[in-house]
Amino acid sequence: MARVLKANGSTHEELPQKGQVWRLSQLQEWVGGYIELVYQDDYGIVYANEEGLLQGLPLNKEATALFGKSLVGDVVYLEHGEYD
Repeated sequence: MARVLKANGSTHEELPQKGQVWRLSQLQEWVGGYIELVYQDDYGIVYANEEGLLQGLPLNKEATALFGKSLVGDVVYLEHGEYD
């Protein structure tokens, strides 16, 4: 299950649209554009909008606090085992 952390402070969980495989289009929809892997640790990975800074997306305060890295826009967190 993916955890979507929105820049407005809300959070929700999502399941893959078809089967057990995450689709690129689904991840891109959540972050609002091309995705970029921006953070990885022993527990999972975070994807964000690749052009978020250029587009002037707002700081995602919750994601920034959780991952110790300045992140903008909506981000998606996947735990290990949820992706290939």
